[in-house]
Amino acid sequence: MRFWFSVSTFVSSLAFMVYGLMTLDLYDINDRPGPGYFPLIIGLGLVVTTALNVYKDFQQLRLNKDST
Repeated sequence: MRFWFSVSTFVSSLAFMVYGLMTLDLYDINDRPGPGYFPLIIGLGLVVTTALNVYKDFQQLRLNKDST
């Protein structure tokens, strides 16, 4: 159950980052950070941390299956 929750949060964070990239501009007309700059930073942080969590939970799941 924990593994699937981690996978769902990873997919949600990936969707958040992709949605931010597709709908918001990274730079405005003056080549300054635009409205999509901050969501990109948050999205990258979410994707990295949730990917690490999925990897950790997958290893734990595999270890539990090997011991039974």
